[in-house]
Amino acid sequence: MRVLLFVCLPFLLWSCAQPVPLTGGDKDQTPPKILESSPQNFSRNFSGDKIVLKFDEFVLLKSPTRELIVSPPLKHDPIFVEKGKSIEIQIKDTLLENTTYNFNFGGGIADFTEGNLLDSNRFVFSTGNDLDSAFIEGSIINAFDLKPVKDVLVMLYKDTIDTIVFSEKPYYVSKTKEDGSFILNYLAEGEYRLLACEDLNNNYKLDLAVERIAFYDTLIQVNSDTLKPTYKLRMFLQAPEEQKLLQKKVLHFGMASLKFQKNLGEKTSFEVLNAPENFNLLRVNTTQKDSIVLFWNAAFESDSMVLLSKDSSYSDTSTLRLPSHSKFYEDLEKGKNKVKLELGLNTASNLFDFFDTLKIQSNHPLQTLRLNNIMWVENNDTLPWDSIKTALQLPDSIVPVHPDTASLFWILHYPWQAGVNYTLHLLPQFASDMYGLSHDSLQFSFKTRSKDDYGSLLLKVKGNEMQSYVFELLDDKGNSIRHEAFSGSKNVRVPMLNQGNYSARLVVDDNNNGIWDSGHYLKKRQAEKVIYFPEKIDIRANWDVDFSWDVKK
Repeated sequence: MRVLLFVCLPFLLWSCAQPVPLTGGDKDQTPPKILESSPQNFSRNFSGDKIVLKFDEFVLLKSPTRELIVSPPLKHDPIFVEKGKSIEIQIKDTLLENTTYNFNFGGGIADFTEGNLLDSNRFVFSTGNDLDSAFIEGSIINAFDLKPVKDVLVMLYKDTIDTIVFSEKPYYVSKTKEDGSFILNYLAEGEYRLLACEDLNNNYKLDLAVERIAFYDTLIQVNSDTLKPTYKLRMFLQAPEEQKLLQKKVLHFGMASLKFQKNLGEKTSFEVLNAPENFNLLRVNTTQKDSIVLFWNAAFESDSMVLLSKDSSYSDTSTLRLPSHSKFYEDLEKGKNKVKLELGLNTASNLFDFFDTLKIQSNHPLQTLRLNNIMWVENNDTLPWDSIKTALQLPDSIVPVHPDTASLFWILHYPWQAGVNYTLHLLPQFASDMYGLSHDSLQFSFKTRSKDDYGSLLLKVKGNEMQSYVFELLDDKGNSIRHEAFSGSKNVRVPMLNQGNYSARLVVDDNNNGIWDSGHYLKKRQAEKVIYFPEKIDIRANWDVDFSWDVKK
């Protein structure tokens, strides 16, 4: 027996010494609770200058003044003081008489250990004999994509003058939830102006230049009736009325980008007031209609460019600080300059639609093309230059691009065949840009889809005969791939669609300008309505899909 115990003892000791992780039990998910308060929640005839909340555990303040929403708003932020398991809220304002105050702490109070938010983040009291009990509710959606808008302020104003929203805080305020819904409660009965805004600078006022807005067209009546309307507002960013240069940036010598407040029209012009002789300024539009890129290649006597931008209603000068012209080219010769000519094709995932237009795209305006520096492989056959020249209908092997028409791409007008593998070789010096930069040997491979890879869509749109619409077909990433304006009804045919999921929308084009327009608050004009086709459009290879869409329903 002693021998057996002696043999087993080391194993028993080893087993007892093995570390066992401590789980600490289940994670605490219980929110802190208010055990006692002074004054009590929903009390009347409050005349003090502080609120004391006592909790069942230690709590943590998380940006309480930023999270706190008080209706009616206070002129001064209250002061939060932690005292053990209590919080004292010191009110610096003189409270209004016979008024119901609603303190919503948002996410500003949580337990100390796990960050669980306060179970009841609303504290209400009245400075008079009665508590106001009326409420309104509704939702906010984005006017263009119809998605719910969360965390924006919903506000009621007692003063019903239009411009009050720019200068004064609202009388009642709340925030939208994740699903865009809102409720404003403990309201006094009366007539109010209702609107919502993003309030990016947390000043409880409307800044139209940067903040989206949603508003109800007329004044609303708040009362204690059982049946209440649900207010559904559409939020938009009001288009600026005046043009303004917002941002200018010189990317390197000879290249600058400009961003404006409004979209640029075809008549917007740019002139360099201190230009040297024989100066040429190239303007290249970008995908963003409010932005352009400017190119030039000339030395300035000064270290700045004075640029005049103007159209029929706008004229302004701006100054661009210029890098050194000589140093730019010195660094190029020494290999110190990182500016390069970059070329690419407008193909996606090495696939290309045989009926589309192939472009050689560039990051700088192209100045000279040496077209006999192209090699072409079609499947496994290398095409000789003479056949390429004939197919592309090229006049010469060297094509200088006129300075006034220099572009960031060159189109290859070639009879592409379906279901063919192509390889495009661009030999060194094929292209040169306006700075004299060229490139090394480049190779691009892609395949054209076969005709059986495509499906087609017929969408029979039935609208109001006197109404103008703008139709858009969107791919699964939200990119518009078809844009068509019409009035009344229309059978929209879209052939040769790649297989995948699509969606469709209509803009109710009230002003018949072919685009969606946002609203205007002071003119009481809502954003143009957008209607989405209620079904997903599934396009499959070699399939024809047919839908009917009654917009009036």
